[in-house]
Amino acid sequence: MTGDHVISIEAKNRILGRTCLSFAVVLLVYLSLITVLMPGISPAKIVGFVATSIFALLSVSAWRQWNYSLTAHSFIITAQLTAFLASTSNGGVTGYVTPFIIAAPLAAGYFLSARAALIYGGLAVLSFIGLWLLEPTGIIRATPYSDEAVKIASVILLSTTTIFALVLVIGFSMAMRRMLEESRQAERAKTTFLANMSHEIRTPMNGILGLLDLARSSKTGTASHEHVEIMHSSARTLVAVLDDILDISKLEQGAIEIIPMPTDVNALCRDVLSLFKAKVENTDVSLELDYCEALPHWIELDPTRVRQVLWNLVGNAVKFTETGSVTLIVDRDPELENTLRFSVRDTGIGMTEQARAQIFQRFMQADASTTRRYGGTGLGLSICRDLVSLMNGDIGVESAKGKGSTFWFNLPIDDLADAPRQEHTEPAATKPAQRTARRVLVVDDQSINRTVAGSLLGHLGHQVETAASGAEGVAKARETAFDIILMDIHMPEMDGLAATAALLADAGLSTGAPIIALTASAMEEDRQTYLAAGMSGLLGKPVQISDLDAMIAAHTGAADAMKQAL
Repeated sequence: MTGDHVISIEAKNRILGRTCLSFAVVLLVYLSLITVLMPGISPAKIVGFVATSIFALLSVSAWRQWNYSLTAHSFIITAQLTAFLASTSNGGVTGYVTPFIIAAPLAAGYFLSARAALIYGGLAVLSFIGLWLLEPTGIIRATPYSDEAVKIASVILLSTTTIFALVLVIGFSMAMRRMLEESRQAERAKTTFLANMSHEIRTPMNGILGLLDLARSSKTGTASHEHVEIMHSSARTLVAVLDDILDISKLEQGAIEIIPMPTDVNALCRDVLSLFKAKVENTDVSLELDYCEALPHWIELDPTRVRQVLWNLVGNAVKFTETGSVTLIVDRDPELENTLRFSVRDTGIGMTEQARAQIFQRFMQADASTTRRYGGTGLGLSICRDLVSLMNGDIGVESAKGKGSTFWFNLPIDDLADAPRQEHTEPAATKPAQRTARRVLVVDDQSINRTVAGSLLGHLGHQVETAASGAEGVAKARETAFDIILMDIHMPEMDGLAATAALLADAGLSTGAPIIALTASAMEEDRQTYLAAGMSGLLGKPVQISDLDAMIAAHTGAADAMKQAL
C-alpha cells in the first residue's frame, strides 16, 4: 500500500511506473492476439490502443516523478474508463471485459488512500448500473468476436485482473505488517525512553536531595564546597535533559530559525573543546583540534546551532572514550564544492552496524547497557540530525565495535573558497566593570522563587524587595522608584503581562524601570510575546547568577545612559 508513509515517494513512483507499464504491455498483447484472431478495426480496439499509449506515457511520468497523485488518478481513471467503454461494445454488464472495472477501486486503495478507494468503488458501481440502463437503448452491442476469441480474451483479462488483485492484497498485507511492526517499535522506544528519562532525572535528583538531607542533618546545617559542586553539577544535568526535550518540541513545531552570520569557526571550535577540558582532566583522554589553516577566517553560518551540534558530538565522544583521544577536525569537504566538513573522531568503544542504523533516531541508543553505563536520553543525536538538516547539510557516522567512531556533518557555505581572509586579533583584556548596587523588585507568586532570586541578587550586592502577586508588584512600583523589575509571567488574578501593561499605562509612575520576564516559559515565541507586551528582556528559570548579573548590568547601564542624556 503506497499510502503507507514508511515508503518513500521515490519508491511509490517506481511501483506506480511499473504498474502502468505492465498494464500497457498486457493490453498491447491482448489487442495483438485479438487482432490476429479477428482482423479489422473496431471501437473497442481503438479504445484499447489509445489506453495503451496513455498507460505508457503515465509510466514515464511516474519514473520522472512529475506528480505522483496526478499520475495515480490518471492511471485509475484511464483503466476504469477503458473498461467501461470496451464493455459497451462487448456485451455490457455480462461481457467479459466488465469485471476489469473492479480493478479501479483496488488500485485506488493501493496507490492513493481508503477515501479514494471508496470514491472509485462508487464510480465502479455506477458504471455497472449505467451499462445495465443502457442495454434497452441499443447502445450496448454484443461481442463481435468468435466464441474462441472471446474465450482467449476472457482468460487474458480475468487472469490479469486476478493477478493484479493478488498483488494488491499482498501489498496491503505487507503494509499492515510494516505499520504493526512500526507501532511495536514506537511502543518499545517510548517504554525505553520513559525508563531512560526516569533514570536521567532520578540520578541527579538523588545527588541533590541526598546531599541536601546530609546538610540538613549536620550540626552546622551547611554543605561542604565539594557537595555544593556536586549538587550544582546535578542540577545542570537536569536542565540539560529539559533543554533536549524543549529542543525536540521546537523542532517538531518548526520554531527553530537558522540565522547565518560571519563566524570565527576556529574560535568556536576551541570554545567547544574548552567546555570539556574539566571532564578529561586526570584521565587518559586528550582533546585535540585539527583545523585547516587554509580555510577563511570568517565563515557565514549559524554559530549557535553549529555550536550545539558540536557540543553534542564532542560530548558523546568524551563520554564513550576512556583512553586515547577525541579530535575535532574541520576542513573543506573533499567531494563537495563550497562545503565545510566537521568530524569528531574518537578512540572509544565504537558501535555495531545495527547501532549505527538507529543511532540518529529519537529515543534510541546503542543498547540498554550503554544507557545504564553512560547515561543519556537518546535525544542528542536526533536533535543534531534535525539541526544539520535545517542548515541544508548531511550528517553521518563511521564506526566499528571496539575501534572508535567518527561522527561527521557537512554544511554548504556560499563562496567558501573565495571568502576573504582577515587577520584574527584577540580582544584586548579589560578590567571588569565595577558593579553598582541597584534597587530590584522581584514579582513572583512562588515563595521559593522569591527566595532564590532575592538570595542571588543579594549576593550580587543589590537591594531587593519582593511582591507575591502582580497587583502587589504594581502597587510597590508605584510607591518606590526601582532600577529594574523582575516579573514572573504565570500568576493568579493579575499575571505578569497584565502587570506590565498596568505599569506601562501608568503615566504618573515615577520609575521608568525596565521590566524583565523571569519565567520558566522561555521559548522563542514566548520571548517575542513578552517583548511585544513592552518587556525589555527574558531570563529563563532556572536562572544562573552570571546571566542574572549580565542582564541587570545591560539594562540598568542603558537606563543610566538615557538618564544622563536627558
